[in-house]
Amino acid sequence: MEEISQGLIMFNMESIRNNTLKVLSENNIPMHPNLPLLERGNLKTPSEICQRIVALYSLAGLSNGAEGDLLKEWLVAENGWSFLSDIEQEKLNNGNLTREELNELSWKQESLYVLCWCIFIIEDLVWPSSEANLDEVFPRIPPEVPISNFVGSARLRAEEEIIQMLDLYYCIHAAMMHPELWKGAVISSNLKIEVVLERRQALEWVCSKKSQWDEISLDT
Repeated sequence: MEEISQGLIMFNMESIRNNTLKVLSENNIPMHPNLPLLERGNLKTPSEICQRIVALYSLAGLSNGAEGDLLKEWLVAENGWSFLSDIEQEKLNNGNLTREELNELSWKQESLYVLCWCIFIIEDLVWPSSEANLDEVFPRIPPEVPISNFVGSARLRAEEEIIQMLDLYYCIHAAMMHPELWKGAVISSNLKIEVVLERRQALEWVCSKKSQWDEISLDT
């Protein structure tokens, strides 16, 4: 993915889309012909991104067998409970989530992963063909790091890098939702839709200052 994080000559949406087209072509992914260019918007702050990482870690923890009341106790003790939306707080308070709900929460690690990329916890994103490996992430985020220290120490990638990544995931998602674009070919098995969706949601949220996490639309 380095090719879309480096060497941007001009920061405009046409050059962003041209870079995306190059990556799609290299990976044999068709481009949806009617996708509008993205619009520039104000990005979330590093502290807002850190707060969301803490929230997503808690949700992913539920899917991996952590007890909601213990997660809540930790969050309250470190002043992180307010980082979760009302819907997310209800999930931690609910001791009887269904298997489907837990499976849905397990994919939140992908949103967490791309948010960690946005603040340099990881340098490069792996291709969305399989689940992310978070081994290098966990030692650098809460609870391994105090929430107060974590929220106050992050720095954000350049706006064009983040928008470039969003445009790529926007276009990949559109291609996967429109099999007719593949002209009889099978949609690439080198793509995993759950990974694409979660990463795109995180990037859409980062690039929309006023939007809440639960309000993000993933239309194509």
